[in-house]
Amino acid sequence: GRGGTGRRPGGGWGCGFGGDGSPGVGDSAGQQAALLGEGSRWAICAGEMAGKVAAEAVTAKDCSRKSLARYETQWRSRFGTNLRIAHEINKRIAGWSDDQWDRGTEILKLFTPDQFAQALRTELLGRWAFDLVWSNPRLLKTGARPITKLAGVGR
Repeated sequence: GRGGTGRRPGGGWGCGFGGDGSPGVGDSAGQQAALLGEGSRWAICAGEMAGKVAAEAVTAKDCSRKSLARYETQWRSRFGTNLRIAHEINKRIAGWSDDQWDRGTEILKLFTPDQFAQALRTELLGRWAFDLVWSNPRLLKTGARPITKLAGVGR
């Protein structure tokens, strides 16, 4: 048979993060960062969140999918928007031509080292997005508008 989960970096989330008695974390829950495909950091955070919810479920003697669904709600609340933005970026750049990649890498020169590091960590909201667009208004003209719209910048 086929090994692994059948997921690919940037493939987005599946139908849910688990079932009765078993919360899913990491790649099995589609929790990898779409920009880089890395998932270790996400899996560690997810494991901590899932573990707390699972411990509460065991204490309450209710390990049903409904009881464990609180973990998925917490996860999506904390990380969902950043990962959706990263997924949208990935979908757009996956089909870029060589010329588009050349232009796209030129845009990266506008990022400060801290902004670039945050982007690689998929921390694309709040102060980061505001500072990036504020210091580089041309980004709104070069294709970042859909991403900044998702992040709530400029509303």
